[in-house]
Amino acid sequence: MATSGIERRLCAILFTDIVGSSRVTGADEQAGLRLRDRHRVLVREHVERHRGRLIEAPGDETHSTFGSALDAVNAALAIRAVLVGDSWLALSTGIHLGETLFRGGEVFGDGVNIAARIRALAAPGEILVSGEVASALRNRPEIEASPRGEHALKNVERPVSVFAIASSSRAGDRDGEGAAVAPARATRRVAVKWLLAAALAAFAIALGSGELRHRFIASPSPPKLESLAVLPLENLSRDPAQEYFADGMTESLITELSGISGLRVISRTSAMKYKRTRKTIPEVAREL
Repeated sequence: MATSGIERRLCAILFTDIVGSSRVTGADEQAGLRLRDRHRVLVREHVERHRGRLIEAPGDETHSTFGSALDAVNAALAIRAVLVGDSWLALSTGIHLGETLFRGGEVFGDGVNIAARIRALAAPGEILVSGEVASALRNRPEIEASPRGEHALKNVERPVSVFAIASSSRAGDRDGEGAAVAPARATRRVAVKWLLAAALAAFAIALGSGELRHRFIASPSPPKLESLAVLPLENLSRDPAQEYFADGMTESLITELSGISGLRVISRTSAMKYKRTRKTIPEVAREL
């Protein structure tokens, strides 16, 4: 129904964003422009191939609409397949299925906001979708949707269930993404597990003495761990181009920990604000 030139439609909204483009542009503006151009060309090609429409948006993001959730997810998987092993262009992707408002060339509304907020939770190379998208894919054995918990999104009234998308090993993928992405996902998961193990080891060492020992062992009623924040990992190499890897591992840790039932994990957007902060851990804890 159209009212004052506004038309409401149920559609799938796909957001992509370049990871680390600000650092590239800061070091070389021409390289930053080439990165954005490649991003836009790649997304347009696969969005249109999957019957979608690319909405022109400034900056590092793209915003597209589709008539079905399946088309949006297949487009995202096809884009990711092209970028497997690409050390220059890494994307984070979010998809939502909901009511969207159209007015001329503008697309807006709560559905667009949710898709954008889900995109902000995604790690480099990751495709995150809302529960509505996951539900629409329930009869598609070639696509796996792994739960990533419920998230309170900015300016969204109710928590949104988030799922990570991958091609299933049980069925072939029409875009040829499954076999190529599986090693990359496996490598990242192994790295994340090593980081988690290292973090637990560090915690165990700290627990052996000092204040932590007093709080968690000597205390008659040890506090229950209900929430935590993963602060940005630091790039200790001498290569600034590897900065995106440190950010990606931070985001991957957040994603993995968000899957733990009963544990509230501070969002990537809030945690990344403390990159290179001079604030102490207690100060950060109080603010979060």
